[in-house]
Amino acid sequence: MSPPRSSSSTAPRPGSPPREKYAGLSEVKTAAYKSFYWTQNTGYKGQEYVSTTSYSSLAAAQVKCLATAACGGVTKASSKYYLNNYHTLASSSGTSVYIKGGEKIEQVTVYLSYKSYTWKMRSPWQFAAKLTTKKYTSRNAALKACASNAKCMGISKAGSKEYYLGKGTAYKPGKGMKIFIKYGAMSTYGGYSWTSKSDYTLR
Repeated sequence: MSPPRSSSSTAPRPGSPPREKYAGLSEVKTAAYKSFYWTQNTGYKGQEYVSTTSYSSLAAAQVKCLATAACGGVTKASSKYYLNNYHTLASSSGTSVYIKGGEKIEQVTVYLSYKSYTWKMRSPWQFAAKLTTKKYTSRNAALKACASNAKCMGISKAGSKEYYLGKGTAYKPGKGMKIFIKYGAMSTYGGYSWTSKSDYTLR
């Protein structure tokens, strides 16, 4: 499939895509990469490309897109990826477009204590793997179950009243998601709370 023509025309710097341009798009998936949200839609491509240069992976194209002021997203055509020139799209079968959100993700980290453990809350993240498929309807119920299970590494909040036990130490971004990582056992002494963490030394 031949890529659309590249463009050297002058246009406003891309920010958040104009809503009216995407009224007919059906969002398939929103993911985060390199501190930006990317919305994937099938059946579309960039009307124009920044250049005719192609990339062999989505990650490589996204990195280049973030470093290119004119880039509004990435098009996958066959097994190649191209940088879209700003946010103008065109219908096209067999292609996918990844629209750059234009707004940096606000990453939040908070510590809390519950059930003799310190928990590290981070957003917008989720555990890459679930320990079980059981759903918990409250955060504390999920934390309690995780605290009593040595294989549980934390919990993911997938939605309102929807929590799952996390497995392993691999995380993936998820818009609106939160994880509570089992950070270490907690004890009290001398009027202070102490958290034990193995494989670390004070510097």
